[in-house]
Order: sequence, then C-alpha cells, then structure tokens
Amino acid sequence: MTNVSNTKILSLKTNLTALALILSTSAQLAAADLGQRADYRYNATSYYSPQPVSSWGGFYGGIMASPGIARLNHGQNSTFGQLAGGSIGLAAGYQFQSNQLVLGAEANYFWSNISHFQSLNYSIISHAQLDGLGFIRGRVGYAMDRLLIYGHIGYARGNLKASLYDAGQPAWAGGPYYTEDRWRNGIAAGVGLEFAINDHVSARAEYIYANLRPRSIFTGAHAGTTGADLSLLNMGLFYRF
Repeated sequence: MTNVSNTKILSLKTNLTALALILSTSAQLAAADLGQRADYRYNATSYYSPQPVSSWGGFYGGIMASPGIARLNHGQNSTFGQLAGGSIGLAAGYQFQSNQLVLGAEANYFWSNISHFQSLNYSIISHAQLDGLGFIRGRVGYAMDRLLIYGHIGYARGNLKASLYDAGQPAWAGGPYYTEDRWRNGIAAGVGLEFAINDHVSARAEYIYANLRPRSIFTGAHAGTTGADLSLLNMGLFYRF
C-alpha cells in the first residue's frame, strides 16, 4: 500500500514539474514575441520619418527671372511714366550655417528690359529703360529644416537709358533729340523664402527694392536730374555644391 502511495506522489510531482516548465517556456516565448513587435514598430516609424536637409552652408549658384517695375524720381516720373518689364539673370554666393542661423553673401547680374515709351504732347516723345542690373548683398536667414526665411541688404547698380525727341526745339537749344545712358549706384534690400527640394537643389522667391541714386540728365531746355526706385519679384532655381 505504501509503495502505491509513493508511486502516486512521485507521478504527481513529475506532472507538476512538467506543467511548471511548460508555463515558464510559454511566458518566455510571449515576452520575446512582444519585444520583436515593439522593435518592429520602432523601426517602421524610423523608416518613414522624413530626412532633414543636410546643410544650407557652402557655395551655390543659380538662375533667376523676375517681373519688375520702376519709377524715375526727382520730378521725372511724369516725363517718362512708370517703367515695367522683366529680367533674367545669374547668381552665385556662399552661406555659413550654425544651428538654425544662416549667414551669407551673394552677387547677381540681370539682363533686363524694364522700360516705358510715351507721347507727352504733339511734339515730345519720351522713352526710358533699365537694361542692366547688378547686386552684391549680405543675407541673414533662419532655417527650419528644408525652409529658409531670410532678409538681405547691399549694393545695387543699374544702367538707366533715357531719351527725348522734341520737335519743337531749335538746333541751337540742344537739338530735337536728347539721350542719356549712364550707370547709377544705389542700395538694395528685401526678404525671401527658399525651399530645399533635395540636398542640392532649392527653389526661391524673393522681393528686392532698389534705389538708384540720381544723376544729371540732358542739357539745354530739358536738363534735369533723376534716379530710379525699382521693385523686383525674383523666382529662381539654385544648386548647392
């Protein structure tokens, strides 16, 4: 009888041990599976995260185009009217980035046809044109990943051409035709936005206001002084090296 009891007790212990081993193994497998799922979710999230632009710093170059308007000052706007037209140009510059602060310098040259032609009365016809523009500007910007917001200020230079045909003027008073073709210096300032399409290519939109200082124009009866106030809305594509 005692042997039978011992056999039952031994069998019970064996079953309990096996059950404990099974439960322990199941718990370990479940924990490992949960860890793998959590790691998979983390990796999936990391994989689909957008990658930031590497840097706004370094050398760059690009091409720009813009519509523009200009007004001659010092009382000459009524004579020549408001100039309007377009420009296309090239740009090159360098930028330095520290965290979100971006500092840089840029040079531009535009071939432009911003002009106006009008008849003042039965005998006088006027024409004015800005046919060349150049800028050297400093830039200060704030980078927000792929978006750069900046302001700029610097030196401006423009070639202003102006002409008058006055059929009512005798030859001794300067002749019927007056012409002026001079480069003028000035200042330029404005703001802009630039978006990085990828690590090298970016698109830009910016506003430039320029004031070209006055110089004397013509001689005789139509002698005067004029400069120009210019507004440009530039759009361009740039490549960062």
